[in-house]
Amino acid sequence: MKNKKKKSVFLAGLMVFMMMVSLLSGINLGVVKAEDGSANAATRNIFVELNWTNMDGVSLSDDVSVPVVLTAQVGEETKEEKAVLTKAKGWEHTFQNKPIKSDDEKNIEYILTLEGMKEDGTVVIDGKEFKVTIAYLTRKDNKDLIIKIENEYAKIIDN
Repeated sequence: MKNKKKKSVFLAGLMVFMMMVSLLSGINLGVVKAEDGSANAATRNIFVELNWTNMDGVSLSDDVSVPVVLTAQVGEETKEEKAVLTKAKGWEHTFQNKPIKSDDEKNIEYILTLEGMKEDGTVVIDGKEFKVTIAYLTRKDNKDLIIKIENEYAKIIDN
């Protein structure tokens, strides 16, 4: 009985310690259950933001939409999810609760592209050509991912 009490006191102390670490550091030591109930359920949000810079006198129609594709890469397997960025939505989108690791504990790599983007980073939007760069930033909690899209140049396409 004495051993059981020591174990209970130890576990209670450990829980208090974990709560203190969590509160003081901002790190969540708990694991959130995935909707599918799998044991590996750590997730992250992926924020996408499109900044129109270097427009060189080129303007866009107010109703322009920019389709983006988020590809999750686990080994040889890929899964795609699409979203549309618009002026009305502030050129932003959040892909929510994306898993960090696969069921077999492999890291999942996320890659964002604009629909129709060529290998050289050019894409045609609203009849204009844009050269875009995509930067991946991780928040200081090393969990959520921020993806910033900026255009290096814009030009009207000659027909």
